[in-house]
Amino acid sequence: RDALGAQVEGDEEQLGTERSDTLMVAHVDPDQKTGLLVSFPRDLFVDIAGTSRKGRINEAYERDNPQKLIDTIYQNFGINTDHFVQVDFCAFRTLVNAVGGVAVPFATPVRDPNTGLNVPEAGCFTFDGDHALAYARSRKLQYLDPDTGEWRQDGTSDLGRISRQQDFLRRTVSSLLAKGAYNPDVAGGLIETLSE
Repeated sequence: RDALGAQVEGDEEQLGTERSDTLMVAHVDPDQKTGLLVSFPRDLFVDIAGTSRKGRINEAYERDNPQKLIDTIYQNFGINTDHFVQVDFCAFRTLVNAVGGVAVPFATPVRDPNTGLNVPEAGCFTFDGDHALAYARSRKLQYLDPDTGEWRQDGTSDLGRISRQQDFLRRTVSSLLAKGAYNPDVAGGLIETLSE
């Protein structure tokens, strides 16, 4: 079964438009017990379903009405979508906090002044919900070059962000599974996330 997930971007909502910050399609094969997660760059230029124009894929997103986005993905990529999940930033933070934070290893310090990301030293860093959001949204990640001691811009931009998001999602799911759904913090966080 394929499921489309969209993470809602908050700052554009205040401007009167809504665009998803993250778009992922998950394919789960319960018989084989396998899954596949595909991310779409939010700036991917596609034909927007129901219109005669092209635009960024995240322009097809409408809060609480996934059909235009589902149709756009089908029209451009031939992917059928059976289910839709919409997670806003508050729910994302709640989920990360419910598992007690998510640990990610770093080879060097990293930062992104635009999102507030700050990992001050190399090693394993555990993100809380707010800081995890800064990491997941980072498109202008900088790392400290160990040879020169200077901050360098990660040249992968949105593609690097997608890779980091998928890695972070895998780590979050692993944390959920390790703690178990019956853990009171996890259960409470899942219930709160679903209600939001």
